[in-house]
Amino acid sequence: MDEVSELQKRRAINIIWNAARDYSFSPDFKAFDADGRAELYWNCIIGAVRRHYEYPKLAKIFASFSQYEEGDCYEGLLWLGLENCVFLREVRERPALASLRRDYAERFVRAFGSLAPEDFHLYEHLSYAHFCRVLGRDDDRENPYDQKLLDELEFGPELSTDEIVERAKALFQQWFQINTEAKKREFSLPVLSLRRRPRGKARKRYRKFGIGLADHPEHLYSEGDGSAGADMVDTHSRMTAAELRSFIAEKYGKSIYDDRQIGEIERRLCTGSHTNCHLHFTRGEPVPGHIRNGFEALQKEREAAQIERNR
Repeated sequence: MDEVSELQKRRAINIIWNAARDYSFSPDFKAFDADGRAELYWNCIIGAVRRHYEYPKLAKIFASFSQYEEGDCYEGLLWLGLENCVFLREVRERPALASLRRDYAERFVRAFGSLAPEDFHLYEHLSYAHFCRVLGRDDDRENPYDQKLLDELEFGPELSTDEIVERAKALFQQWFQINTEAKKREFSLPVLSLRRRPRGKARKRYRKFGIGLADHPEHLYSEGDGSAGADMVDTHSRMTAAELRSFIAEKYGKSIYDDRQIGEIERRLCTGSHTNCHLHFTRGEPVPGHIRNGFEALQKEREAAQIERNR
């Protein structure tokens, strides 16, 4: 299901406006279920975030995710954190929200409970663990890395907007090495064939969100600027050749050749228009001691499991 009717879009907007107690803005997020109907609980949350927090400050973080290939995942994770804190504020005045939350949690856990862990997107994986907590159930799939990340992501209702912003910036920097402020510079690395977003094209309007879809206007994200699709570059300084080699080895595995051998190969092959290019040959073996946080360790575990399934 790739489209949502105008009727359901208007219904979503009205739910958001009602929860926000403000009819003067155009919502930049709207949520729909798997059948394209306005999702009552999530649209209430979207509106309540507008009511309880200084939304323009949060919108800047959402907009910053557009420069990363996994931007949709980061967007969903931030909403998961906001859902936790704004529900605990809003339910004080709207007790009925508790039953809406529980109903949504039941549907989410039921929808994803039959899937194998390796079939989960990270957002779905943490959402499943989060809504299991909402229902007071244990998530047997949750490992210590997931638990720690989710603990940090579930913002508390006592936090102000500025405190949430600072917590979010620190969290995304620590766990995902992304900068929620700076715009990434264009960086060319032809050897790795980094995927780039086409220039002049806006992002897809609808994306997976929970057990349905989220809708946001194209202007929330800047149009294609040619920036690298993955968070693979230092945003403020150009890497030296040695730093670049170290960075690539950490991400893709240690080189099967030493520096002298790779230098000889590059002198033979990197000529003409490829004179300044570098080559990296790897079997995917990790660099010992270079996993910087729990998220990277979890990703390495999942990569190893996927390699075995592929074989």
